[in-house]
Amino acid sequence: MNNGSFESGALSPWLGYGDASVTGTFGSAPADGGFQLLLSTLPNPTLAIAPLGGQAAYSGTDALLTAALETGLGIDAGHISSLSQNGNPAFHGSAVSRAVTLTAGDQITFEWNFLTNEPTPTGTYTDFFF
Repeated sequence: MNNGSFESGALSPWLGYGDASVTGTFGSAPADGGFQLLLSTLPNPTLAIAPLGGQAAYSGTDALLTAALETGLGIDAGHISSLSQNGNPAFHGSAVSRAVTLTAGDQITFEWNFLTNEPTPTGTYTDFFF
């Protein structure tokens, strides 16, 4: 099964949670073809939980509070914050998911770029991915 690098220009058949969209060049060109997935941690800039915010979400849908993201992904409460390298809690994020059926010998590969416009680490607000 080949996802085609989102070359349909649409997120489907992936399910998006929060600020998830398909775009062309954004910070870096797609690995192949003309489209790539874009996930951001941009919350509603008017929320108190957006201390570094101020910019609207790229997809038009705000990043989700961590608890809502965990619920959507079907993972245990607190799990995302447990992945933080500096021990600080996660506040909000975005994700995609998709059910796949694999057999022995199948391979899954990802090509990704992690981009941030924040000083890293900030001490309290450090972007990370999993």
